[in-house]
Order: sequence, then structure tokens, then C-alpha cells
Amino acid sequence: MAVSNHDSPSVLESNDTTTEIDTEDSPESPLISNTEMVASTRNRSLAYLGSLVPIIFVVFLFTWTYVSYVFFWGIPSLQSHPSNAIVSLFLYHIFLALTIYSYAKAILTDPGTVSPNFTTQQTNSTEDSNICRKCGANKPERAHHCSFCKKCVVKMDHHCPWINNCVGHRNHKYFMLFLTYLVLTCFTGFFSLIQWIGETVFQKALSFQQIQVVITFLIAAIFGMVMLLFTIAQYRHVCRNVTTIEHMEKRRLWRRRRKQLLGLKGTRELTQSEKSELKGKFESPYDIGTRQNFEQIFGDKKWKWFLPFWNESTVDGVNWPTVFEEALPLTQQEPVDILVL
Repeated sequence: MAVSNHDSPSVLESNDTTTEIDTEDSPESPLISNTEMVASTRNRSLAYLGSLVPIIFVVFLFTWTYVSYVFFWGIPSLQSHPSNAIVSLFLYHIFLALTIYSYAKAILTDPGTVSPNFTTQQTNSTEDSNICRKCGANKPERAHHCSFCKKCVVKMDHHCPWINNCVGHRNHKYFMLFLTYLVLTCFTGFFSLIQWIGETVFQKALSFQQIQVVITFLIAAIFGMVMLLFTIAQYRHVCRNVTTIEHMEKRRLWRRRRKQLLGLKGTRELTQSEKSELKGKFESPYDIGTRQNFEQIFGDKKWKWFLPFWNESTVDGVNWPTVFEEALPLTQQEPVDILVL
């Protein structure tokens, strides 16, 4: 079959005759179109279901470890070690409840979607409009286009598959609290089970329930250590006022500049002036102090810092103070058109 260009009909060639077929009048064209539409819909549905797999896994893990910890260890230990069991179960349920609530808020809260009507006149920035290369819309500084969510997000930190959402200006606090309380939950389970593990694990035969508790202990230890390191890294970013995307970009530029200074062979050491250049050139311009950086995410009211409730930020997500200039106070700023779903 030879297919011609758009302006001429398709030509079906055979040994005997040549038959012209008008693709617009052919009854197969709607059939092909409908088939493609069904395939596209199916692919989107599969992609959506696939994006829910990490959340389903987290919910399953929470449920399974809860049953193992509370019913297979906690309740039986109320008789043998009542004081340890009561305190551990009390703390475990508080931290777990805060973890689950923060997790749900991080999933359900819109990270801050940039409105299609946004213009740089709504900010105190003196720079030209930042045009998104993906969707062609104006976007404020520190906003990025998420290829998964198909939208520009205000102060996008990263897209997290475990919450099936972007971490942005409006849900960054909930994400940080989720990490914090998850670590506390893991270590509560880990330390409360140490004594039981020492008394039980070396028995010749373990029951089904005891095996589940041992597995829960190992999960708490592994997840606790891994998430602790990740949480510390995230808090360092918060205190330095740099997002994960900005950190990765600066590291890439830092390595490129270091290679330029050292040359191709890189056999010498950096001089003190070169080290000072690298340190100063790639520091975040938004780093205005640890306390101010922290309040931009966790809010201006101290008593709400570690509660999974909205605490009014000291910035609006669009106007960002820098070490070179100060943003207008929120009371003096014009309302910024940002979609919050």
C-alpha cells in the first residue's frame, strides 16, 4: 500500500488494477479513530491506576504493621510488660495518627497550581516574564512544570510518587510533617520491641504472630534509618531555602564550574579563592536566614509548626525575598491569581 500526501487520495496498488480510495469517505476511518480513542482512554486509565500503586502499598504497609504491632505484640505485652506496652502503644497511636493525617493532607492538598491568567505584573519581580517551555504559560520564579501532573506548580520541590502529587508551596509543610512523624512512628516501634526481640527471637520455634512482629521490627529499623536520613536532608533544604530541583541544578552547575577550574586532568587542588567562588556563586539567593526560611514553609505561628494544619506562610508563593532585595509584606501585596483546588 502506498500512502500519498494530505492533498491527494490514498492509492491501493495491485497487479491488475489501481483503485483510488478517499480516506475521508472510507468507512474504515471512523473505525480507526474510535479504536485510537479507546486505546488512548485505556492507556490513561492504566497510567492513573499505576500512579495509585505506591499509595496502595503504603496503606497496606501501615495496616499490616499496625495489626502486627498492636494485636500480636502490644495487647499480649500488657500482661507481661504493662508499663512499656502502655507507654509505647500510647506514643505509637499518636505518632501514627499524625502520620496518616499529614500523609492524607499531602496527597489531597493542591501544591499551588499557577493560573493561566498569571502575569509578572502581579509580583514585585523586575525580571521579564518566565515562559514555561512545556505549556507556554507565564509562571512566577521558582515555579516549574511537572511532566506527571501536566501543570506548573508554585515553588515546586519535586514530584513524589508516594503521594501521587507534587510537593509545592501549599503542601510542603504537610509533606515534611509526614516524614517527621513517620520517622517517630518507626523508632517508637523499633525501641519498644528491642527487649521483646532479645527475649523471644532466639527461641527454637516462633509462632506465626511472633514472626510477624519480628518482620515489623526489621521494617521499623530499616525504614526508620532510611527515612531519617532523607528527612534530615529535606530539613537542610528547608533551612537553606532551596528546593530539591534547585539543589540538583546547583550541584550540576557546581560540578561543571569545578571541572572548568581544575581543567580536564583535575590533578591539582582548588585554591582558596576558587573555593570561595564556588561557595558563594552557588548559594541560594533565597536563603535569608534559618528562622525566616523555616517560617516560609511552616508558618508564622510557632504553636502550629508541627501540627498538620494550615499555618499562614510569610510569603504568598510568588513573591520571594532574596539576599539582594526584600519582598513586600503580605499586607501590601496585591492578590495573586493562583488556582488552589
